[in-house]
Amino acid sequence: MQNIRYCPDCGEPLPEDASYCKNCGIKISSKKESFFKRNLRPIILIAIVLVIAIVVITFSSTNNLDSQTVDVGTVNFKMPLEFNENTSFFSAENDSGIVVTSKTFESSTDVIMITVMYSSDAYVDANLVNDQIGGHKQEMLGYNGFLRESHGTYSFSFVKKNTLITIYASDIELFDEITVL
Repeated sequence: MQNIRYCPDCGEPLPEDASYCKNCGIKISSKKESFFKRNLRPIILIAIVLVIAIVVITFSSTNNLDSQTVDVGTVNFKMPLEFNENTSFFSAENDSGIVVTSKTFESSTDVIMITVMYSSDAYVDANLVNDQIGGHKQEMLGYNGFLRESHGTYSFSFVKKNTLITIYASDIELFDEITVL
């Protein structure tokens, strides 16, 4: 009994030695061609996607092991895990609708304080704030703002979506370990 082959695309019966389907023109692979050779491109694509997924998952889980997400007012930050939130924090709203929230985080050797100020009614102008408190234009944390140094303490002020954020740090290198989310 003869084994009849059919076109995988249109279902047309094929002669034993057919390399193309006479009905639809699709190339017919020979039985001698290996599974891997016929499917090399999809196998490579799947392998690449798997490698990328493993790298992303590994990087994400490694990154989250040594950092924490904290919220100050309406803004979230990522900072080193060794910083603990100080129990005292400040939050107030005045008659003008300006809301200020401030939290302090401490490690065994360093301190970070973050202050967030926003108003739903007023536009926050970083240049005006800088005129009042001083500083040098600087890009840090992915934002243009103003860096100040006073008695070994550093502060960086910038505006994100009409919110004035000021981060105070006991060491300038701590800014490299903070991310604004």
